[in-house]
Amino acid sequence: MRSLARWGVLPLLFAPLGTTWALGLGEIEMQSALNEPFRAEIEIASATADELESLRIGLAPAATFDRFGISRPAFLSNFQFRVGVNNAGRNVVIVTSTQTITEPFVEMLVEASSKTGRLLRQYTVFVDPPTFLPESSVAAVAPAQTRAPQPAGGGAIER
Repeated sequence: MRSLARWGVLPLLFAPLGTTWALGLGEIEMQSALNEPFRAEIEIASATADELESLRIGLAPAATFDRFGISRPAFLSNFQFRVGVNNAGRNVVIVTSTQTITEPFVEMLVEASSKTGRLLRQYTVFVDPPTFLPESSVAAVAPAQTRAPQPAGGGAIER
């Protein structure tokens, strides 16, 4: 009887696996630099067509930020989230802002919900400065040429 009870419970252990939420959010990839409008992509992993169709994604509410002890700067309110497809043909969340980002790092809680469940993920993004300056700026910051010091006394003077 005990063996039968053990085998009878076994299917119940696997029952929740069929109803789990398959949607996942992957890593975030920055596509902008400091002092530019924010642009990044978050890969969507393991999403079914139904989940993508009913997916709602955005910043978590301020109360959720507070609950996790994360500050929510005002500039995050300018972030927009939309589902799209990247150049590689993968489903992604495209995160953009209308204003330039002057903070060197951005910390945010992203909330995804669909008819099958809710997912919350924290992202910390380091916003690098631009790697290339315009040519006019490069000339302005080029180091000045220096001359070797002349010996004191009777050396010739160069102009």
